[in-house]
Amino acid sequence: MMNFSQHIKSTLLTVTVALPVVVVVVVVVVVAFLFNIPLCKSLQIDSQQIDSQQLDSQKINSLKNTNQKITTNSKRPLSAKRFNELSGMGEKESLQEIWDKKYGSNIYVYGKGPADFLRENVHYLPPSAKVLDVGMGEGRNAVFLAQKGLDVTGIDISSVAIKKSLNLAQEYGVKIKGVATSFKYYQVKDNEFDAIICFYFVDRELNKKLLKWLKPGGIIIFESYTINQLTVADFDSNSYGAQDFLKPQELLHLFPGMITLKYDEPLHKKEFLSSIILKKPGKQDIKEKFSKNPRNIGHTNYNALF
Repeated sequence: MMNFSQHIKSTLLTVTVALPVVVVVVVVVVVAFLFNIPLCKSLQIDSQQIDSQQLDSQKINSLKNTNQKITTNSKRPLSAKRFNELSGMGEKESLQEIWDKKYGSNIYVYGKGPADFLRENVHYLPPSAKVLDVGMGEGRNAVFLAQKGLDVTGIDISSVAIKKSLNLAQEYGVKIKGVATSFKYYQVKDNEFDAIICFYFVDRELNKKLLKWLKPGGIIIFESYTINQLTVADFDSNSYGAQDFLKPQELLHLFPGMITLKYDEPLHKKEFLSSIILKKPGKQDIKEKFSKNPRNIGHTNYNALF
């Protein structure tokens, strides 16, 4: 009888202790349901964190990243394609891919020798000049100038082209510097180069930068196709857009303030090219210009022009 009485008391005591806990759990569940609190996800994460001491560091970091995504980020991350569209970088990457693919073979697309116009007019460049080759491609012009003893830096959007240009320089036993970038992102001081060459690359935004990068008295050698080149039957225009071609005689007006040393735009050859050699006026050039009109000399501050 005594044992039965003790059992009753023990059972009542257990119920008395457990009842508040049950009430609390019921209240929590009801509140979670009413306010749409995700109890399951939180409990799952907590249980994983409790066992995290048994995981290696890589799994712990993965768990932390998962937790962070669930608690702080309710949106999907942008895809690479969408990011490029919003940031404006899609065109650049696409252009880079086109030229990487074009230069992707072991063959040098335009050969290893320099452009004819450069070879015929290299004497316009001062000895030991510091030269920038814009749109260097596979390096044929840069390597040619390095063979003449010039200090050449080339930039091109294609990293494949830069690698091939460095290989070509090694083949011919000379050194050039190659930078894989767009001219839009290329950083250089004003008046840095004695000469700048640019072949078969047209970007009208570039011209003002070229003038800044060129020293007073410096030389620009520029050549590219005119729009007439599109009439040539076997010309591969896949790598070009309409903006990449010059209008007839447009090259004469692309560099205002420069002194034209030579200009050529023949119509009787198999290729329609426009070529020019320009000089950035130095102090002596300015003085000679104003000496023809003495009334302007006293009103001109030559130092302000440089």
